[in-house]
Formats: sequence, C-alpha cells, structure tokens
Amino acid sequence: NAFNFLDNMDGITSGLAAIASLGGMDRFVDKGAFPFVYARLEDREGHVFYEHAAVNRELMPYAVDGDSWIRIWSMSKIVTSVAALVLFEEQGRPRDAGVCHSLIGLSHTGTADYDSALESYRSCLRLVSVHHGDADHIDVAVSLKNVGHCLHMLGRWKEALPVLEKALAHHRRLNAGASIALASCLKDLGHTLDGLGRAKEALPLLDEAVSHHEQLGRARSPDFALLLHNRAEALQNLGRCRHACDAYERTIEVQQIVHRGDHPDIARAMESLGFCLGNLMRREEGIRLLEKSLAMRRRLFGEHHLSYLGGLAALTNGLLASNRLEDALARSREAMRLLEAMSPTDHEIVADCLTHRAAALERVG
Repeated sequence: NAFNFLDNMDGITSGLAAIASLGGMDRFVDKGAFPFVYARLEDREGHVFYEHAAVNRELMPYAVDGDSWIRIWSMSKIVTSVAALVLFEEQGRPRDAGVCHSLIGLSHTGTADYDSALESYRSCLRLVSVHHGDADHIDVAVSLKNVGHCLHMLGRWKEALPVLEKALAHHRRLNAGASIALASCLKDLGHTLDGLGRAKEALPLLDEAVSHHEQLGRARSPDFALLLHNRAEALQNLGRCRHACDAYERTIEVQQIVHRGDHPDIARAMESLGFCLGNLMRREEGIRLLEKSLAMRRRLFGEHHLSYLGGLAALTNGLLASNRLEDALARSREAMRLLEAMSPTDHEIVADCLTHRAAALERVG
C-alpha cells in the first residue's frame, strides 16, 4: 500500500534496482554471507513491476524466483520477542509487553500451534486492556480478534463466538469505512457462525467482508481467496447450490491467480464444486472435477497421505451417487489398499473410506 500513491513507476523501479544490485545485498551474496537475496514488488492487481534475485551457486545450486517456497524459522522471532518481553515487564510497560505477546502468538500461529498462540494472545489482551482501560482501541480490537481466531481454529466455536462478536463491535466503532482489519473479523465471525449451523446469519457478514476487500483493491490476495471459499460454503450449507457453484467457480479463479499452480486450497474448492454440481444433477461434470481434485492431491502429497485418501473418499461417493458402481468399487479398493499400507488411526477420512466401501459392496451385491 505504501506504493499506491506513486505515479512514476519507472523511476522507482530503476532506483530499487540500483539499491539492490549496486549498493545493497548482492555483494553479501557474492561473498557467501547469504545464499541468496530476492525482492519482488507487485501492484494492487498482483502485477509484478519490480523483481530482482541474486544466488550464490556454491551455497545453493537452485534458481530463486516468485515460485520458490521458503520456510521461515520462527524460533528466532520467539526468542527475540521473549527477551524484549522480559525487559518491558521489568520496566512496567504493559502495552509494549502486550505487543511482544502478540508477536509470540503470531509466531506460534505460523506453525499452526494454536494452543500456544491462544495463550500468548490472551496475555496480550489482558495487558492492552489494562493499559487502555474502557476506551476503544485498535490494540484491544485486534487482540480480541486474535483470541477468537485461535479458538475458531481449535474447533472451539462456541467459545470463539462471543469473543469475535465483541471484537467486531470494537472494530465497527473504530472504522467508519472499509478496513482489512474489519474484513478479517467479519470473515472469522461469519465462518464461526456457519460452523455452528447458522449460515443464514453468517452470509451477510461474509458478503460485507468481500465488499471491504473489493473497495480496498485487495480482490487478488490469499485472504480474499479464503474468504470467497468460506462464503461459498455458507451458500452450500443454505442449500443454495446454484449460487454456491458460482461462488466456488469465482473462488477457484482467484485461487489460481494467487497460487499460480497446484495448491491444497484449489483441490478443496474443486471438490466442493464437484459436490454442488452433483446436487444439481450435473453429475458427470461433478465427477470430472472430483477427479481433477484427486489428481492435484496426488501431485501435491503423493498417494500415502490423508489428503489423497480424502479425495478418494469424495470421488467414490460421487461415483456411487452417479450409479457408476464398478468405478466406485475400484476406487474403494484403492482406498482399502492405502489404508492397509498407511495404518492410520481414528480419523474422519478413514470412516468415510470404510463407509463408501461398504456402500459399494452392498449395491454391487
């Protein structure tokens, strides 16, 4: 967003290139201090207007570009944040200590450790609430939302609901217009309501969140793609299958722009769209999408993975609904073979595979 006001893009690009290649990091790469440096800037539509990479081939014999996957080691952030936290607590600075707890929570969230993140975010909420008192403040609103998000991700939806409702009330008082922070809160609250079987209440919140993203020019972001998927699920849960199909198609379109290749979210959306098409009696179209989803899961994870098993279960179910019993039986045999090789324990996907296998055997006779 810092670059949205800039008009002279050519001048900016040449200046960035000079900083990166002449005065900056390339020399550290050449000397072996870093294995690579990569910089990329996009406009609000996702178009690249500047990209620069330098790689020390002795340290890393791979190309680095916009499709590279990089794992960020979060422990260093946690150690630094804890050190700062101790200092701020000793100095009696609750707001700054709260920020440190929030950073620690963010690091835990990045590794999907939502129990630890929840503990950190609750500590942050307690401290910023003491610091700001009864006044509405963005620190309190964001902390409430973070606590609610962790509860949601842990499947504790009933606990998440009042926290997210309180967070939304804070955000509404603080934001008169479109806001990404408000949109994020709307998304989490809407998804929580949908998970609790209250899709009719969820849909207006998700629609409002979509409107915020579009007003702010953020309709090509990973967060927006996830929001679209949540909205499509709410429509599906309301039984509005035609609208849900349109919503899933838009979700996949945005996901393909954002992820630029195979991605678990795309496979999941294809599977959901396949089910919706089946409910509209467009079964062969639905099965083709279920097959595409399964093929993508195989490329992403291989066959010996629960995600692939879940795709097999979904496809078997679709084949059974289309009365393609021999195909369903073959797919269920494949699932049984993988289950024996993987030996997974108590899991919903295992139950689905066994259920569909039994159904296929029963109907074939």
